[in-house]
Formats: sequence, structure tokens, C-alpha cells
Amino acid sequence: EINKLAQWEIVSGTWLLHTAAEESLLNASKTKPKPKKKGKGLPEPARSPNFFSLMGSGTNSVITSGYAFYDSYSAEASVQTRPGEMGVVFYLDKPGSYRAFTLSISEDSLQATLQLWKTADSAATREVMAAATTELTGGQWIKLRVKTSQDRVQCFMDNIKVFDSRTGLPPGGKFGLFVN
Repeated sequence: EINKLAQWEIVSGTWLLHTAAEESLLNASKTKPKPKKKGKGLPEPARSPNFFSLMGSGTNSVITSGYAFYDSYSAEASVQTRPGEMGVVFYLDKPGSYRAFTLSISEDSLQATLQLWKTADSAATREVMAAATTELTGGQWIKLRVKTSQDRVQCFMDNIKVFDSRTGLPPGGKFGLFVN
């Protein structure tokens, strides 16, 4: 099978490349066929704000890119708010050992929790370094970003600084995405 995610390494969980055209076809198959109008059809990549997206599933699922020697960087991802937990991982030096900036939202709730956390062996045993709550609309797209440099971690949601933490950081590590 061809790896469509050649620059990414799946550490855990299931990760798939998704396109807006697939969603359009799925939605069309659920409704009655309508006569085609001129100029209408599948979404075009150039005209869609999020034509391609990466979809992850599973418990504490992680996908990474980069190199173990990366030590100062900015990593960001646009995420669609859905029930569960999603975000950015950074300074991953081995599976289960990383830091993360995540957003959690539960079913039927507008309250979302943002957390900066770290783990040494498993995401199931994490140490929360900072946390905050905010109200969000389900299905809303937001951008989560982490900026690291010289024992400092800054976390942003839609370019608004949420956390600014001074903490000891490992000498380097990969960055990536997290879903739970």
C-alpha cells in the first residue's frame, strides 16, 4: 500500500488523509439526486479553505513529523471541534514520551478545556502543566499553535496566547498531532 502520508510517521492510532470531495460525495449519496446546475460539482482544492485534512481516531493516537534533534520550533494545526480531545504534540523523543497542547470538548457541551501537558511513558499518565476553559461552537475550526524556545513553551488558540510556561525541555524531539 502506498503511504499517502510520506512525511508523517504513525506512532499510534489510525490516521487517514481526507478530502472535501469525499465528504461531498458521501453527503450527496445520502440525499435525493438533484438536477445538476451549470458550474456545480465537487469542491475544488483551490476554492476550499480545508480541502485536505488528516483524520485520526483511536485512544491517545499520535502522528509525527520532523527529527529528534529539532529543539526550537513552532507547530500548528487547524482542528475542527468535535467531541473528544485533539491537538499538537511536541518534543516527542520516543513513543509515549512527549508534551502536548490539546483541546477537549464533550458531547452536548459548549465548554472546551485547553491543556498543556506532558507524559514520560503514556498519555494515560499525564502531568497537566496548565489548563483553561472556554466556550466554543461544535464543528468550529480553530488553530492551535505551540512555539518552543530555550525552556519556554507558548500555546496559542487562533493566535491568542493561552499559556506561556517556563519549564525544562528535553534536548529535542519531533512534533505532530494528537487525538483521543
